[in-house]
This record gives sequence, structure tokens and C-alpha cells, in this order.
Amino acid sequence: MNQLSKAQLSEYNFRILIDASGSMGEASTSGSGTRWDEAAGIAKAVADFAGTVDDDGIDVIVFGGKFNAERDIFKNVTSDKVYEIFGSRGPDGSTPLAEALLASIDMHFAAGGKKSFNVVVTDGAPNDKQACINAIVAAANKIEDDSDLTFLFLQVGNDGGATKFLTSLDDDLQPAGAKFDIVDKLTVAERGNMTFEELFYHAQND
Repeated sequence: MNQLSKAQLSEYNFRILIDASGSMGEASTSGSGTRWDEAAGIAKAVADFAGTVDDDGIDVIVFGGKFNAERDIFKNVTSDKVYEIFGSRGPDGSTPLAEALLASIDMHFAAGGKKSFNVVVTDGAPNDKQACINAIVAAANKIEDDSDLTFLFLQVGNDGGATKFLTSLDDDLQPAGAKFDIVDKLTVAERGNMTFEELFYHAQND
């Protein structure tokens, strides 16, 4: 596994996109609690890791039901704030992943050239699969290097349709017209006990 220095890691904005759809309230397949609880643990790990290399914290985008940028986007938060977010929200509604992806992509291009590493925690297929594909392909075609923008999809739960869709994002975007492969996907089983640092290196070298 390749190692990056703190200086290299400081080139990244870290962002986490959290599925808050109703099915996230179902029992987790990887241990006790719900999928929402599992997502909270992942978000805390991202925040802890990013806090060691990025002084301005991470961005969090929550998507469930009707997407509302003012309510659903939290910028430059700490680990403690991540838990506050999860305590104030709960699973409900559908899965507007495309809207969350577009918000994250807009934030990337507004950041003045800083690289972005996005962790997307989700358990199901989105409301509009094609809109998700279109958003990522368009973003991949606007960047100059494949390390500029990365999406790591972590699937919680065991929905077969979600696994199929996320695998297609990982494997089929370049045939769909993307200049770069900027997506990596891992299921619970594939993720195992990897730390977030290990997940970061895995996604960057996929």
C-alpha cells in the first residue's frame, strides 16, 4: 500500500455523503444497531482521519427524502459535529443521491483547485440512476487528473440491486464516456476491518 505524507494528504478536501433514506433504519448486516448507526461510525472515522491532515474539517451531505441544500449540507465540521448531525437526523424517505452528488461536485469545483475525496455511504439504489451516472461522468470530464476527484461508495446492508448499481459505477463509467475512472466501490464484506486510511489508499490506487 502506497503511503502519502501529511503534506500530500493536506491537498484534499474530505467530504462524506450519507444516505438518510428510510431503509437506513433497518438492522445492520455487519453487527449490532442499524445501518444508520453503521453510517455514523464510518462518518466519525472519516472525520478523525481528516482532522489529522485538514485543519478546516470535513463536509457532510445528508440525503433522504426531498433534498434541501440549506438543511442537508454541513461544511467544515469536526468529529463532534458529525455525531450532532446524526443525532438531529434520522432515516426517512427516498434516496436523492444524484442531488447530493451534484452538490458535492459543485463544492469541489468551487474550492479553487483543491483535490476532493468523497465517501458515499448508502444502502440502496438511488431515485434516478441515470442522473447519478451523468453527474459523475460530467465531473470526470472536467478534471485534469484522476486524483483530483474521487468517490468511494461504501455499501451498508445487502441489497442486491444496490450492489449491482454501485458496481456499475465502479466498472462502467469509462465505457459510458468518462475520461477518468473516479469511482471505487466496496461492500461490507469487501471492506472488512479496513481503517479509513486503508480505504483511502485503496480507492486512490483502484
